[in-house]
Amino acid sequence: MTITSKQITISDAMKSRINSCIKKLKKLDNTMISNHVYISQEPNNFIIEAKFVFASGELFAKAKAEDFYKAMAKLANKLERQKLTKMSKKIRKGGQRQRYYQDEEAELEAEAA
Repeated sequence: MTITSKQITISDAMKSRINSCIKKLKKLDNTMISNHVYISQEPNNFIIEAKFVFASGELFAKAKAEDFYKAMAKLANKLERQKLTKMSKKIRKGGQRQRYYQDEEAELEAEAA
């Protein structure tokens, strides 16, 4: 895990919040290869960017809020939605392939009869 910050020191509470986000993503897909979290602070906002690389692809999200914990919650929500969307697309594709092969088998059985 790599955490980079600009104009801010990362506290232990911040690190634990980031780690909890990573654990949630690992529950969805345990093939995580690498991750990088970038935190910066503007005068009124925290900006958090994260890039996670899985065996099945990459996730990237950016969140901005007045409070670090609000920004982290937004970021975690975005990443979870991205991962669930990618997983559901993969399942749908697999389901279509499975139906295709079932149709092929039914046609072959009908020809054989």
